[in-house]
Amino acid sequence: FSAMFAGSFLDYPTEEGGTLGENSLLMEVDASIRGKMFSNKYWVSPYVQLGVGMSKFKGYWGAYIPVGVGMQLNLFDEAFLLINSQYRVPVIENTTNYHFFYSIGLAGIIGKKK
Repeated sequence: FSAMFAGSFLDYPTEEGGTLGENSLLMEVDASIRGKMFSNKYWVSPYVQLGVGMSKFKGYWGAYIPVGVGMQLNLFDEAFLLINSQYRVPVIENTTNYHFFYSIGLAGIIGKKK
């Protein structure tokens, strides 16, 4: 399971090929299931991902389906570096566009290791 919150300032593109004409904050949140090829014991583990997400830009709300692939790199059994590429398919097409999303993240245990 993976959850993500992202924000960026941009001029949102429209379906007609133009933009809305003003930079503003785009917020996105999604939850996904990841299917890894190997366990956490391996240094490298590729994965596929599928989930649901929602976005807000100005007064516009949207929904999308993130579909992607990625790679988990084990950093000395203490943390993981996650490299991810998603294609976001809109559920509500008049407020969300088809687009790619790339991310790099760090994951690890918060608190004492068991």
